Amino acid sequence: MKLKGKIFFGFMILALMLFIAGAWSIYQLSNISSSVSEVISENYSSIHSARLMSEALEREDSGILLLHMGNWEKGREILRNGDSLFTENLLALQSSDTSTEENNLIKQIEVEYSDYKNIWKKPIVGTQKEGDLDWYFKEVHAKFQIIKDIINEILVLNEGTIYSTAVEMNKQSNSIIMPG
Repeated sequence: MKLKGKIFFGFMILALMLFIAGAWSIYQLSNISSSVSEVISENYSSIHSARLMSEALEREDSGILLLHMGNWEKGREILRNGDSLFTENLLALQSSDTSTEENNLIKQIEVEYSDYKNIWKKPIVGTQKEGDLDWYFKEVHAKFQIIKDIINEILVLNEGTIYSTAVEMNKQSNSIIMPG
């Protein structure tokens, strides 16, 4: 084989190696992209549901305060709407593909919310509880705050997962680019 053929053969091997490295990089980037999209989508969905639950919980607290002040009709209407929104988003949160830690927090919310709901399902208007701020702060607001804190834990957990996924994606993309 002549020198010209050897040089040409050497460049062809180099081109083939570059092609293989490029194809491998594209394959790896597409795998990372789909997995990252799935993780971010699930976590964003959980964050959105948790924020709506928090908003619903605050509406319910307003409804309870209206009942507490003797406004039966408006208080019950706000409680029904808040409960509906809270339950809808709790179901959405339960159906998402989440971590074990988040599932444990969701179970805590179910238990605490059930207790919270039992507090305001009982009559307030026309009882000793109406206008009793000590009862409100000891019973209602304390339970409200527990649920609110658990929802915030879910928000922090999912935001942290999104951040760590972005950091991991950055590391992986740098290692994928290296062969090229």
